Amino acid sequence: MFLVLTLIVAHLVAVALGQPDVLVENKRGVAAMVTSDAVAVGVRLALFASFPLVFSAMLLVAKRRKLKRRSLQQPFYAQCYPAAAFAAVLSITAQLSTLRLWPDELAALAILACIDWMAVVEGLWFRRVHGFGAAGRHTVVSQRYGHRDSTYSVGSAASLASG
Repeated sequence: MFLVLTLIVAHLVAVALGQPDVLVENKRGVAAMVTSDAVAVGVRLALFASFPLVFSAMLLVAKRRKLKRRSLQQPFYAQCYPAAAFAAVLSITAQLSTLRLWPDELAALAILACIDWMAVVEGLWFRRVHGFGAAGRHTVVSQRYGHRDSTYSVGSAASLASG
């Protein structure tokens, strides 16, 4: 839900600033099917929601668990928080670049920094979930002695996203 709200707010801010939606205005290729702002937000949602879905599926495959709706639910929700932050920063960067409030080179650096940040967050999340390093040792020990598995918790991905 946080990802959906983030994309809607980012789109509303762009519209309020008078920026036309590139997906709606472009009539070539696949973009020709995007006929309204609601469809444009839906396309962005599908794009940004694919990251949490793929990372959650990768986690379950690595842990040798079955891919089911129920088993994907918690890791997917945990992954939506960093994906929402990623989408927000990309949207803000695009808006500032479109308004010419900063040079294109700085916008490109901000986008690269955002991609790097997302890669670090994902790396830390996988490291923590798989039990590697100091953050993960507690997880492995708690699983071994029958404690509740908290590695999928929303807090684990969200805390990594904030740090």
